[in-house]
Amino acid sequence: MSQSHVLSGLIAKHEELAGQHNHHVAELTRLDEEIAAIGGAIRVFDPQFDMRTLGAKRYHIKKGPENFFKHNECYRLTLDALREANGRSVSTTEVIEAIVKIKNLRPDKTDFEILRSMVWRTLEGMKSKGTVTCPEHRAGSARYWQLA
Repeated sequence: MSQSHVLSGLIAKHEELAGQHNHHVAELTRLDEEIAAIGGAIRVFDPQFDMRTLGAKRYHIKKGPENFFKHNECYRLTLDALREANGRSVSTTEVIEAIVKIKNLRPDKTDFEILRSMVWRTLEGMKSKGTVTCPEHRAGSARYWQLA
């Protein structure tokens, strides 16, 4: 007998949540190991330090584009990255890497894709205003940019 749509949807949701649970359990294990390693380092410097006096800071998830840049900061950093190229054409990825270095970010894969989208939109806006050109673009290849 085939499953109803409701039952198959519930099974899919259960599997999705179980996968998220497994991911977070693995992340908790990794964090416990990091905390233990840092605790060991503290004890190297001060063997008498009472680790029970340490608390936990509130953790705030910073997701979304509004947390990467202040107003117009992406535009300014993109210009800086293009200026540092000294007239050489640079790829979108090179612009992103320069911004990541300037801001001292450590983006994960998802954050890198958000940055790519933001920088891409910024460069496209600059192109439409004539601030940058895309001299070497071929269909299906990476875009290269330089100041106009």
